Amino acid sequence: MAAGRLAISPQTQVISRNLVFNINFHGPSCGSIAIDFDDESSQYNVTKNVLAYGGVKCFDGMDRQVWQLQLVFGSVADRISRLF
Repeated sequence: MAAGRLAISPQTQVISRNLVFNINFHGPSCGSIAIDFDDESSQYNVTKNVLAYGGVKCFDGMDRQVWQLQLVFGSVADRISRLF
């Protein structure tokens, strides 16, 4: 942004070209979410990522785009989350 210009809303945060694991040192985590947008998080663009053992959750927020994701072992995370 140029100096002296006022912005009404925050700039869009871009999460792109990442490999995201929903896993810890003991194995897959108990949730099925690899990227979790809640608590009114806004202005996100999630594009061209690979998510292992989970998906994306968008709850209470605005101006979020999720495009071209590749989910790997998504059903495994869903089965694990049902155990807890």
